[in-house]
Amino acid sequence: MQKKIINKSFLFLLLFLLAGGKMVAQQTLIDVKIDSAAILIGEQTVLHLTVTTDKDKPVQIVIPNDTLMRGVEVLSLSKADSSVIENDRLLIKQDILITSFDSSLYLLPPLKVIDGVDTVYSNQVALKVSTIPVNVDKPEEFYDIKDIWKPPFVLADYYPLIYGILLA
Repeated sequence: MQKKIINKSFLFLLLFLLAGGKMVAQQTLIDVKIDSAAILIGEQTVLHLTVTTDKDKPVQIVIPNDTLMRGVEVLSLSKADSSVIENDRLLIKQDILITSFDSSLYLLPPLKVIDGVDTVYSNQVALKVSTIPVNVDKPEEFYDIKDIWKPPFVLADYYPLIYGILLA
């Protein structure tokens, strides 16, 4: 008798798990990739942000407006592009243009996505910023700061002034 109850319970549990369908919500995924992991001072590179979530979940992507971290500046954010993919999932893509003016090896902090009650963090990417190579053995390659140039004289720039004087 005891064995039949256990078998029925096991069969019921197995049926419940197999016939459950889409009972459990899928997890939100966030991935960050970088175009170039090594740049020179002042050069720019793009972070590609990809978020995959359920279509019905409200999602808020948290991206700093001006700096990702000390030494790494955010220049611009592209408009978020979303599309529905298989299994009623939503794919959101956004690009972040960044630069740095300090030479260092940066481990960029993870980006954050809030999907209702959960907070999901991205992977961390590294960015190496190098100085511009300079050959100190050849001082003749170094030049002094140039003087300010005067703009050339162009008569057409003075036409409004001449017409104003003639008409007065």
